[in-house]
Amino acid sequence: MFQLFVIACVFILVYGEPSTNVNRCNQNEGELPLHIYIQDCIDPPCRVVTGADVVVNVIFKVPRTTRSMATKAIVFSSREYDLEEYAITCNFLRNTYCPVFRDEVVEYTLRMHVESWFPAIPSIPIMFRVIDEKQAPIWCISTTIEVIKPSKTVNNETLIE
Repeated sequence: MFQLFVIACVFILVYGEPSTNVNRCNQNEGELPLHIYIQDCIDPPCRVVTGADVVVNVIFKVPRTTRSMATKAIVFSSREYDLEEYAITCNFLRNTYCPVFRDEVVEYTLRMHVESWFPAIPSIPIMFRVIDEKQAPIWCISTTIEVIKPSKTVNNETLIE
């Protein structure tokens, strides 16, 4: 256990990323990752803009040798949100590639595109989970997001009010 703590601390110091406060999933099995950072968010609800991507940097330890992984997003506690090409977890690993081996520490960038039709709501429960080729859980987090609409663009950059 102490070794895991040291590994996590080294990664945090090397990358200098803060952590986002997330919860363990209640409805789905899976451990919390070693480190989670939702871009520009420490304390949920994490503000996301329609038409943009939610970017989540994850460091996790693989519980067993795994040939392939899939990422799932569940919104409103029950509705699966299609991550499209971002659902193929192995394509977005930063320090290794699939297959991954038991106890390997993996860096992963999870992305979820927030479609323009997504309703602007101040607090939406969302779960992100990664499963292996046998549908067995690898990790799962639960958090909330605040969806907002872009207000203006200046010089091709979206500004929010």
